[in-house]
Amino acid sequence: MEEKEAVAARKWKLPMCRSYLYVPATKLDLFDKALAGEADAIILDLEDGVAVERKPEGRRNLVGFLTSPCRKPLYVRINPLDTGFAAEDLDAAASLPITGIRIPKARRASEVAEACARLRRLGFPGGVQLLVETAEGITNMRELARADALVEVLGLGEGDLCTELACEKRFLWPARWEAVLASRAAGLQRPIQGGHPALADSEDLELTTREGRQAGFFGRIALHPSQLATINRVYTRCIHEVEYARDALARLDDVIGKGQRTTRDMHGRYLSEWYRTSAERILREFDRFGALESCPECRSGGPAPGGTSYPR
Repeated sequence: MEEKEAVAARKWKLPMCRSYLYVPATKLDLFDKALAGEADAIILDLEDGVAVERKPEGRRNLVGFLTSPCRKPLYVRINPLDTGFAAEDLDAAASLPITGIRIPKARRASEVAEACARLRRLGFPGGVQLLVETAEGITNMRELARADALVEVLGLGEGDLCTELACEKRFLWPARWEAVLASRAAGLQRPIQGGHPALADSEDLELTTREGRQAGFFGRIALHPSQLATINRVYTRCIHEVEYARDALARLDDVIGKGQRTTRDMHGRYLSEWYRTSAERILREFDRFGALESCPECRSGGPAPGGTSYPR
């Protein structure tokens, strides 16, 4: 029980990130620019961003380059566990002052558990992100989420998944829902959205990022620095949501002190203790990122049709 409580406490304190930007391990001259940019977190990439013949070079680059902790959350994406590169990637990454390791194409819980056991033996203090991007991985998502206590968050690799399934991204909502459900059921952070490959379509980037946030994701991979501002804006709370959450908590605290569990919100709608988790989540995000003065989807300015919409 003590170990489970310790794991839960560590996951509660994980860095909250709205955006993640990849930097290939063979192009570390881009690192300082990425560090100074708008990305909340940086992922140093040993997988898709590095040619097969340059994998050892990328690994050596990371070991020689990262000698002290970074001021932003920093992750290393290794190669898939069923390749000949993964073991050496894990050994190298475990020696680095990073926040966590990102495992792509996660398929089976047993493989993830073995990798986590290796990291534990190496004394790695960080966590593990799982990138699920195959049909097998999707069908095993709930087991993957519980594969090991080091697993902190799931993400979907939608490009590879669409290729394997021969489908368009708009048909991936069952997989996205499974990521949200598996994450919450296992007590993980909210899953991370996959990248948006249409770099010039900023309107669709905003639309799909907003859909992801509304569906229960938090944070998104940026495939280019030009996408960061939009992703960060969508995953930043509106000040009206913050004001609503503060007011709701005050009202709930007041009635609980009187032996009740329900009251009315600032718009006269039903408000119960069940909303406390959402309100506290909103305020944690506000403490980390501040708030926008307004946003297109603000649901706090008054009752929605039917009176069922609350900031989440």
